[in-house]
Amino acid sequence: MQFLRIIKHDLEEGIWEKRVYFLLPVLLSLFSCSGLHTQLVNLQKAESIQSLGTIMDYWIYMVQGSAPFEFDLYELFTVPTRWVGLFLFLLISLNGYLNNDLKGWGIQVLTHSKSRLAWWLGKVAWCVLYTIVYFAIYFFIIFLFSFSNGAKISLQPTADIMQILAREDFALYPIQQILCITIIQPFLLALFFGLLQMAIGLYIKPILSFVALLTILLASAYWQTWLLPGNWGMPNRTIPIFDNGFLPSVCIALLLSGILICIITGYFIFKKKDILEETET
Repeated sequence: MQFLRIIKHDLEEGIWEKRVYFLLPVLLSLFSCSGLHTQLVNLQKAESIQSLGTIMDYWIYMVQGSAPFEFDLYELFTVPTRWVGLFLFLLISLNGYLNNDLKGWGIQVLTHSKSRLAWWLGKVAWCVLYTIVYFAIYFFIIFLFSFSNGAKISLQPTADIMQILAREDFALYPIQQILCITIIQPFLLALFFGLLQMAIGLYIKPILSFVALLTILLASAYWQTWLLPGNWGMPNRTIPIFDNGFLPSVCIALLLSGILICIITGYFIFKKKDILEETET
């Protein structure tokens, strides 16, 4: 019963009261969709493509990320803005809630629950639910925009569009495999980043944890290495889309392990945290 009250509190304070932040995924998805639609219209006029694509084309266009950057004096590094924005806006939305809650009604909820474990698990559940809602907004906006602009309701990528605006490999493999690397892996990466920021934010200032995660995001876009977790959820760095990429099964195992480590480590940090010091700052 106490845990349900904690969940109710976090749904009200951590999701409903922060609903203005849901404008961020709305704006990013509209930015991505309008950019792709403009290109599709121009390509169709030039007879380079035969249709205005599918809903899946719009989703892949936003989450695909970038191929590994190879240093070249004549080529500048281009940040994959849509991929970075997907995770950046989530981190902005989640940042500081746990610490701010401890300075407000959250301390009352913690006192009544008499369990730091229940309180922490409540915050973990909040992070999971927020991430689900966050991704659902992207799906909803992309569905509405693409369908209203002539795209087919299909999860199958379009070969000629992928060949020009992404990688043709997205249209060559079973849809289950494509859904795994374009939906499941990015979602798990977003959840991992959210929990990692929350756990680190218990130890250092929330703004510093945000800067640390942003640095990891940008570094992941530049370097392809197992050491940078952003690579674990970037479709363009994953086999079979990229031959020298990472195996999806390994990426998912790493992400699930990282999520579990964040939950356990975060609890032990919170267990030793001086709550009175937090409420006085």
